[in-house]
Amino acid sequence: MKYLSLFFILLFLGFHPLEINAQKKLSEPERLAFEAAFFEALQQKAIENYDKAILALEICQAIDSTNISVQFEFSKNFFWLKNYFEAKQIINKALKKEPQNIWLLAHAKNIAVAQGNYSEALAYQLKIAAINPTKKIGLLNLYLALNKKQKARDLIATLEKEQGLNSRLKKLKRALVEPLVKKKKNVKKEVGLSLEELKSTYNSNKDFKILRSILEIELEQTNYKNLLDDAIDGLELFPSQTSLYLFAARASNALKMYKKALEHLDNGIDFVIDKPTQKKYYLAYSVSYNGLNNKQKASYYKKLAAQL
Repeated sequence: MKYLSLFFILLFLGFHPLEINAQKKLSEPERLAFEAAFFEALQQKAIENYDKAILALEICQAIDSTNISVQFEFSKNFFWLKNYFEAKQIINKALKKEPQNIWLLAHAKNIAVAQGNYSEALAYQLKIAAINPTKKIGLLNLYLALNKKQKARDLIATLEKEQGLNSRLKKLKRALVEPLVKKKKNVKKEVGLSLEELKSTYNSNKDFKILRSILEIELEQTNYKNLLDDAIDGLELFPSQTSLYLFAARASNALKMYKKALEHLDNGIDFVIDKPTQKKYYLAYSVSYNGLNNKQKASYYKKLAAQL
């Protein structure tokens, strides 16, 4: 236990984004009690005992109620308990004291995303990007979630000029900027078509909904080779569609191509905003790592999925 405590202390001192320094002058006994309780909170959070972490933080708060680090940790533990209202209330108090603190802003953005409030999340990300321009790429998913396609186009153009585009962003640029095959107007939902008929219709109009129907049928029929090929082909036209990366990953997992599955998941997860899709991705990650005999990571992603 002695060495475990030392590990967490060193971890905190090296990597915690906020300083532990008390906001008011403490006596030596108060300082020692504060630090002991704070590090206990970090240890409990690390092993996912969020309620116990909150109890330890309450001791810290009783000693120094104005400490930003305590408020930050309070909010994070309530966040993991899915008590987003309380998490938001606390982080807002901290932001009133330090409105330019990028760590507080990032956490506030995560709370907004978890609540499905993408407009508020975008406002926080804009503040983050203003402080640290390298964080501009974080705006992209939020623009897409809010259907602000012109904003997304402008951002991609800026990123291309400043730092170049990776392969994923190049595909997204093509989808947003370059003209795609025009979809037929008033495409009616086809009922009772065979897989072959659906593919013929899709080849004519490149409608994403029809493609999704094709992939769902192939998944149901366990036709994993065609599922993989069709999902990858679809990504050329629809590179921001998270479901396509997931279809490709599921097919790859089924074909025991676990490393390829991880590549598809890594390429797609940056586009994920909603929690149901996040959960599906985490479960697919767990399958991939289990297939690679990495039990630790498989368990980690399974736990993440269970928390959503």
